[in-house]
Amino acid sequence: MGTSYRIVSQCEQLVEPKVIATKLDELESVLSTHRPDSDITRFNQSEPLKWLAVDRSLVNVVELAEQVSLATNGKFDITVKPLIDLWGFGTTVVQESPTADEIRKVLPLVDYRAIDWRYTQPALRKQQELSIDVSGIGKGYAVDQVAQYLEENRCDNYLIDIGGEVRVLGHNPNGTPWQVAIETPDLSGRVQLKLAILEGAVATSGTYRNFRTFEESTVSHLIDPQQGYPVRSHLVSATVYATTTTQADAICTALFVMGIEAGLEYAEQKNIAVVFMTLLPERQGLDYQLSTAMEAIIEY
Repeated sequence: MGTSYRIVSQCEQLVEPKVIATKLDELESVLSTHRPDSDITRFNQSEPLKWLAVDRSLVNVVELAEQVSLATNGKFDITVKPLIDLWGFGTTVVQESPTADEIRKVLPLVDYRAIDWRYTQPALRKQQELSIDVSGIGKGYAVDQVAQYLEENRCDNYLIDIGGEVRVLGHNPNGTPWQVAIETPDLSGRVQLKLAILEGAVATSGTYRNFRTFEESTVSHLIDPQQGYPVRSHLVSATVYATTTTQADAICTALFVMGIEAGLEYAEQKNIAVVFMTLLPERQGLDYQLSTAMEAIIEY
């Protein structure tokens, strides 16, 4: 998955680190677009209207992704891969930004509604030419799979962190609630805010770690699947607290694409705990806005 992971747990049964490592390797062999033999790569290369047998976990991820897509009116869409590649954030090397005509040609290939799935003899089918990228939900799904394994082994207290996507249960080794930091979005590693929680998941989407520069213009890897362009605003990160890491991962991506105004309105309607952080050049400082649900659990 191109990142590191950390697990802290207290369990009544023996938990083998090698078992967890194997589970994560298996998920990567299914979900990685960078592996030529992965299930997701085989699906992306498959022909439309033909069922392709895949691992059940990929069917799970596709279904969970569609739930978020439907709930956010398409602001989250795993069929965004052609745009990701066009802007140089995928498996294709790009030297300059795409033209408006190139973007218009690719947009018809982006449609989360054009994927069918089945669980009996797990398989996927595309209704038209398209390809998927689950980087906006895959790490969260992996965290939840590790959490399921720990709970099956009677782990009452744990913290799982895969590339900054976090899920916790119970207490930390000091016997107090887990402290999950929300860092200042400037790569300094400083803590801006923190959550003290006994259960749940936290995920962040941001522009300050993954970006490209074309002719002195910096663009984010977070692309609006309906417009075809990277999100452009003073918004630099969105952090969501949710029940599962899969939900938090996908929802924070959708809220970032919506932007602060629409994102906060949506969060209030759906009772989502989110904090948006913005860099304000005119004030040379950082500002943040919280939904009502986040206000109730945040620590300053």
